[in-house]
Amino acid sequence: RNRHAAFHVQQGAEKLVKAVRLHRGLRATAKHTIAELVDGAATGGEPRPVPSGDTWHDLLLDLDKLSAYATAYRYPTTTGRLSTPPDVAALVEWIATIRGLITIARAELLQPRVD
Repeated sequence: RNRHAAFHVQQGAEKLVKAVRLHRGLRATAKHTIAELVDGAATGGEPRPVPSGDTWHDLLLDLDKLSAYATAYRYPTTTGRLSTPPDVAALVEWIATIRGLITIARAELLQPRVD
């Protein structure tokens, strides 16, 4: 069960990043690595980054630790083994973190953006 939970935690983080990007007028792409979604141009490509001065930048970049959860626990390694999934306590902590960020995002992102 932790393997699937880890994937869904990553997906929640990814969707949060994409929601902030859209709110900021930035294109959401098919990329799945959170660091690429936050700092895309810093890695030499698209998408344009969330500006480093944006209050969401560092909050979202911290979620990059979850990027491996997209595949690491769902697919076998080259040796045919599945990686040991994260423990329940780690997942519960990430769920609480993402839930808190979603609460903040709902309050902020539902407001019209004033530039």
